[in-house]
Amino acid sequence: MSAPDLASTKVPAGPMASKKKVLLSILVPSYNEERYVSSVIAAIHTVKFPDTIDYEILLIDDGSQDKTLDHLRSFETHAHISVFHIPANCGKGAAVRIGIKKAKGDIILIQDADMEYDPHDYPKLLQPILNGQTLVVYGSRFLKHKWGPVGGMRLSNWLGNKLICFCVFLLYGRWITDEATAYKVYQADFLRSLTLRANGFEICPEMTAKALLRGQSIIEIPIQYRARGVDQGKKIRWTDGLKAIMMLLKCRFSQI
Repeated sequence: MSAPDLASTKVPAGPMASKKKVLLSILVPSYNEERYVSSVIAAIHTVKFPDTIDYEILLIDDGSQDKTLDHLRSFETHAHISVFHIPANCGKGAAVRIGIKKAKGDIILIQDADMEYDPHDYPKLLQPILNGQTLVVYGSRFLKHKWGPVGGMRLSNWLGNKLICFCVFLLYGRWITDEATAYKVYQADFLRSLTLRANGFEICPEMTAKALLRGQSIIEIPIQYRARGVDQGKKIRWTDGLKAIMMLLKCRFSQI
């Protein structure tokens, strides 16, 4: 199959260079994460941002059935933090889309609420967008590893990720080492222009597909990663891999 004819999207040179302060919106979608979400928020507050960066944290509870919402509401009076609640569990995609709608920032970063990813990687993830190199940055768990799972990741999860990456290459003509990464960073106006519709985990491949269809380059930056197991609350299942591939196909051929 030949690579698709992608429309180009011009990246403005130094899109943030003229702004004295850049606002970063950190979206934290959460579902039944009472064990970890407070630690994630605390870790974000210890990040040493450049002087040119201000940030806001948007905590979105996706109908949690444990005490996650109570934890989130305990931060409502803190500076930089807003809390949103979806009464029924709709999926990560629904929570992310609400966060995108409510975000006020120039850049939007997605942070899972499970401590698998380290917020101290934020500064290097932001730099390519701040420098005007791209509008999209992914944190790659595999960029510095030639082969095999990292950070205690299960082999099945790694194989699933590689399959999705291969599908991206076949359908969109671009190789990405870690399509399923949770660390996706977008220039905010560009992200809003993609018209995302997914409710579940398939919002990740939808974001990838629609960015590539716009001709946008995705710069990958190596990140730290520490996997957790199902017994610790990990929610990704093999069926989510199938949904991801179906989303890549839909975006490529149905123009959704």
